[in-house]
Amino acid sequence: MERPSSGLRRGKWTQEEEAYVERVIRDFNGGLLDAAPGTTLRSYLSDKLNCDPMRITKKFTGDASIGKRVFHPRENASPAAVERSRREIAELEATWRRKLEQQRREAEAADRKRRAADEPLTVSTGSTRRIRAWLARAKVALEAATTPAAIDAVLADGDRLRADVAAEGRAAGGGGGGGGG
Repeated sequence: MERPSSGLRRGKWTQEEEAYVERVIRDFNGGLLDAAPGTTLRSYLSDKLNCDPMRITKKFTGDASIGKRVFHPRENASPAAVERSRREIAELEATWRRKLEQQRREAEAADRKRRAADEPLTVSTGSTRRIRAWLARAKVALEAATTPAAIDAVLADGDRLRADVAAEGRAAGGGGGGGGG
């Protein structure tokens, strides 16, 4: 769900977006939408999805091509059919927009996590000594390691040390990422 500086949606289509668009296309072709006569399907979808018209063209190629379909309101459409169409499309749109919001929140959380991992970690003198001692032990152990289990044991010790140092750093009010181990 990338957004370039122009603010237009681009990138991968979600299942929710595809379901919404499928219904819009069906009701566009059936003349049930609230659109001006002569509106092209490509421009209508581009507006509703807040995306470049080329995104629509790329999605609908070959047999699925929307070509230059133009909206013609159905004159004999019952008000009940038009209302049902609008309500169902609104529900699909709401589902799609909730998915977009969920993706936005997940991207923000991942970004926060990335930034936190990049923050410097406050490390006490005692922790620095423990880290240096582990590094010396790890070097010897890794040089002598003959099995994957021996290497895993060294790495597990390092992971425990990293977790301890990170917790200490958070408690001291500095950083919180903990870097790699």
